[in-house]
Amino acid sequence: MDSLLSTLAAWDTSLLYRINGAWTSPVLDRIMLAVSSPAFFTVPIIVGSLAVAIWGGFRGRVFLVLLGLAIVLGDGVIDNWAKKAVHRPRPNEALEGVRIPEQVLDTDGKRNGVFVHWAWPRTETGGRSFPSGHVLNNTALALLACTIWGRWRFAWVWAWVALVGYSRVYLGAHYPSDVVGSALLAWAYLELFLLAARAVWRRFAPKIAPKLAAGHPELY
Repeated sequence: MDSLLSTLAAWDTSLLYRINGAWTSPVLDRIMLAVSSPAFFTVPIIVGSLAVAIWGGFRGRVFLVLLGLAIVLGDGVIDNWAKKAVHRPRPNEALEGVRIPEQVLDTDGKRNGVFVHWAWPRTETGGRSFPSGHVLNNTALALLACTIWGRWRFAWVWAWVALVGYSRVYLGAHYPSDVVGSALLAWAYLELFLLAARAVWRRFAPKIAPKLAAGHPELY
């Protein structure tokens, strides 16, 4: 068992160094920094949420409510608890020579290129490598979209989830195993969350909003 774990850990680290060190370019640096930056998508998220709320009908509004609750549960509760429980140092804290691209901003706050430096092991680490909040949130988004609107119609969202996960390894913030484990963790708690949401809707919606429940006996 110890030999198997050692082999898996070696593969994990080897793949990290390939993605983070060998398979890189200045263009990819910019792309991966953008993909991993919530600020880069603030306006599209706001515009998209408003569009879904206005034109998405009942399903769209259910999606937004469930996504908000799922992010609170995943990012606010499970992510923080698991990071403290596992306390795994990030690659850029624990390993030598991990490549760290960072966005350089000028005095006006505008992007002005990418600065790359290399990490060295630290004696004190944050221990926040597992799980990845980025992967938890985006996996929740994909699962909810596929559940509410159909798995085939929104299957393309998984390409985005994979890109986000790849970017976290590329930037040296997570190991490949963190990304895979975070996706599985998100799938597990989202399935339970959706079962609970359906049960709550069936039980309480007819009492609280009888007309709405009559038109939509199922939440999704």
